[in-house]
Amino acid sequence: MASSRRRLAGALAWTFVWGALLAAAIGFGSKTVTVDDGTAVRTLSVPDRSVGALLVRLGLRLEDGDRVFPLPDATLRDGDAVVVRRAKAVRLIVGRGQPALVRTTAETVGGLIAELGFGLRPAHVVTPAPEMPLRGGETVRIERIDAAVVAESRTIKAETVKKADLALPRGVEKTASPGRDGRALDFYRAVYVNGVLTDVRPLVSRIVEAPMPKIVRVGARVPSPEVAPVPEAGSGARAASSEPAVLAINGQRLPVQKALTGVVLTAYGPGPAHTGKRPGDPGYGMTAIGVRAKEGRTIAVDPTVIPLGSWVYIEGYGLYRAEDTGGGVRGRMIDLFFEDDRKADAFGYRRGNTVYVIGPHRPEGL
Repeated sequence: MASSRRRLAGALAWTFVWGALLAAAIGFGSKTVTVDDGTAVRTLSVPDRSVGALLVRLGLRLEDGDRVFPLPDATLRDGDAVVVRRAKAVRLIVGRGQPALVRTTAETVGGLIAELGFGLRPAHVVTPAPEMPLRGGETVRIERIDAAVVAESRTIKAETVKKADLALPRGVEKTASPGRDGRALDFYRAVYVNGVLTDVRPLVSRIVEAPMPKIVRVGARVPSPEVAPVPEAGSGARAASSEPAVLAINGQRLPVQKALTGVVLTAYGPGPAHTGKRPGDPGYGMTAIGVRAKEGRTIAVDPTVIPLGSWVYIEGYGLYRAEDTGGGVRGRMIDLFFEDDRKADAFGYRRGNTVYVIGPHRPEGL
């Protein structure tokens, strides 16, 4: 029994010794490892038991952000490859925040963003682009850009339209319709960078309420002139109706060749409906006496009643010149020229007018 115990104790002792020798061979023997420090790759035979001890032996000090694989406390084994990656300093600005200096081993801008755990959305813009490489010293910006369509209300001022009114004397204006301002919506594309408006571009405008013009009637009636008979010297009892007359206008007395009553006034324009001519046709806009027709001056007459070239005064309308003729202008009828055919058409047919024939020379001061 005692002999068996002695044999068992001896076996255990030899087992302990061999285990110690094996541990010594593993822990303290030389190992062949590869070291990549980012600048060079070296194959070394070293006795170090851990990765950290190997780094100390090689003078590879780890700074903030540096990474090593395997980890420094890992056991160093024969054939291991130790990789050291140095961190790069990058200036990072997120939104409207202050710049922050970060150290990273990422190879690209996108790698840095992933390393930081920043979740990019479609509205984010990264500068430089995520695929750009990092070498250190760069400034990386992460900005949020939002776009929105905004609408602004705008007032459309009503225009004032003045229309001549022969029922009102000259110098008098009367509001016929007060009008009304309109309203429009102007749409813009607004761009916000980090919540700050940076760009506004117009898109389209829509009229919500159309303006109504203000209508003002402007007096166009000319005061009736003073016409007084002037007896000729030695005429004696000659009837006043046969005496030469004078026309008093604005204090100026003008001799009148003859006065025509019951004159019919019509109007014509330059277009084909009135003259049979169109722009570009020979003689378009020209009168019978070879001058260009002018609104407010030119009238068409029957030359047998009013000689061409004569200046006439039409009560309520003013001073005109007989410059044109017309196929339908016969007897005591006068056609007033308007530069717009529509105005001529709107003039209509006006009876019972008095016209004074002054002569071939325009009165001075009128």
